[in-house]
Formats: sequence, C-alpha cells, structure tokens
Amino acid sequence: MGKPNDFIVKYDPVNEPPELLTERIIYSLFVRPLKKNKPRIIFMGGDTGEGKTFSVNTFMKIILKTQGIIKDEKEFREYINVINIFQPLEYGIKTKTILFDKKYKKINTIALQEAREIVKAKRWQEFSSQAVADINAQARQIKRMCIFVVSQFIRDITTDVRYSLNYYLTVYRAMGGNGRAMVRIQRIWKDDRDLEKPKIRKRGIAGYVIYPNGRRRYIKPKYLELKNLEKQTAKILDELDTKAKKPIIEKKLEELMRRLQDEFGLKDDKIGAMVEFYTNNQESLKLIGKRTNAGKFKLNNNFKIMHDITPTEAKDFNDKLNQSLEKKQKDIFNEVQ
Repeated sequence: MGKPNDFIVKYDPVNEPPELLTERIIYSLFVRPLKKNKPRIIFMGGDTGEGKTFSVNTFMKIILKTQGIIKDEKEFREYINVINIFQPLEYGIKTKTILFDKKYKKINTIALQEAREIVKAKRWQEFSSQAVADINAQARQIKRMCIFVVSQFIRDITTDVRYSLNYYLTVYRAMGGNGRAMVRIQRIWKDDRDLEKPKIRKRGIAGYVIYPNGRRRYIKPKYLELKNLEKQTAKILDELDTKAKKPIIEKKLEELMRRLQDEFGLKDDKIGAMVEFYTNNQESLKLIGKRTNAGKFKLNNNFKIMHDITPTEAKDFNDKLNQSLEKKQKDIFNEVQ
C-alpha cells in the first residue's frame, strides 16, 4: 500500500503567510470533493471552551472564501446566522433557506452546533442523524454540501452518522485558552476486511507541498493552527448562540422550579433553581460566562439579559454557583478516591 495522499498544494514559505497554506489544505480536503459532486460530512469534537464554534466557523469561512463566494470576514458575517444551526427548532427554516433561497444559491456549507447542551442526548442523536440524512437527500439534486456536526464526544452522535463521516476533527486551545485554536484533522475510513464486524478507523492526513522551485515535500501535519476570528464576528456568534438557546434554557428552569416547589413545598426560588440547573448542566456554562485564572466562574454581560435578573440577583447567583461548582467537584473527587 502506498503512502496516503490527501492533498497536493502549492506554497511559497518566503512570500506567503502560514495561514495561506492552511487555507489551501482545507480547500483540497473539503472543497475539491464538492466540485466533483462528493458531499463531505465532518465531525468536530472538543471539550467545552476549547473553541469548537469559532473553529467550525473559521473552516466555513475558508470554504466560502476559497470558492470566491466571499472576499473577507466582513462578508462572511452576512451568512453566519443561516449557516449555523444552534438548536433543533432552527433546522427547518435554515436548511430550506440555504437550499432554495436564491440569495444563498452558492452557499454549500452548514454546521449543526452541539444541541446536546439544551436537549436530551437521545434527542440530539436523533436530530443530528436525521438532519444529516435530510440535507444529503434534499441537496443531492441542488448542490453538494459540506456538513459539520459539532459536539463534545463522538458518542454524542449515532452509529449511522459515524459511518457516513469523511473526517474527524479535534479542537483544543493553546496556552490555556488564550491562544489560537489547534485542529487535528483525521481521515475516516471503513475497515471491512472482516465483513461480519466492519469497523470505523481514522488516520492522520498527509500530502504534498510544492515549493516555487518545483521541489515536493511530503508532510503529515499533526494539527492546523487557525487564525482567530475577528472580535466582531466572535461577538455575533455569541449573541446568536445565546438568543437561540435562551427560550429552551428558560423553559428548563421553569420546569425545574415547578418540580422543586411540588417536591419540597417551597416558594419559587429562582436563583436556587438556576444554580442547580447550571451545576448539573455545565456544558451550558459557556453561554453565561467563563472561568478566571483563579478558577472561579465569572458571569458575562449576556447573563442578566438572558435571565432578566437584577445586578444584586446576578451577584447572589454568581456566589452560589461558585460554591455549588466547588462542592460538586469535591464530591466527584471523593467518589474517585
């Protein structure tokens, strides 16, 4: 068996920035197959706070830019809302818009963001599986799509979707979350040597870089380093994510408060219910703030708007949340011991 060859790209290290090499590799992996009527389905995983949402949007920006659909990030912002499905209720209208609205005729990429944060895992699995199947079926006669499925773990999606994947991406932040996103790209292949028990396997990508003097170099990049999105783009993504998930989180909190009242005969304890919700659903914490260098959780400005509470209530919630998170961490540690 010969050496894997996933891409062949030209690059001038003297006169071109490293970002250009990254863009050309992404184009070769994901866009060229689309030109040959081959859809691409890509899983992007990584822990909370590692930059999955920003990274997948950087990939989609590059996919659109290298096709000449957009010129820069400013133009990309015009498409951010329609190409990101932040929760299942958005699915129908956004896919219909991309497939049938003439304004988005050339758009051929979309991301299913990790709805497991706001819906039960089983429902998220069912949704992502059906969405991938539907997009492929509907788009087949219109345009081939590059579909990103974003979630923390590969087990968050069904086996059927796993077997349809072309690439497996893992994201992590360098320098404790302050640096650029590093994305490891692996090619998915189906090992059917044992027909009774076929398996899904993955390998690192590899290919050739051609320099101006004609020399070819075979490389196996361990990861691609992505340039950070502009602050305005990141802000828009945060706002869209919060806006989409706010109604579902609020409904969950209301249901939790009703349950507490029924079970314990307590009056409506909004702050206590919110603390319990976020302690038990820590994937949702990124929507309302972030951890400081001291390890404490700090709320962002969206939180008070999202939950319609006063500054005093926000401070009370923040203090109680930190206490609850610390207690939960100690309980987990004691269980391990």
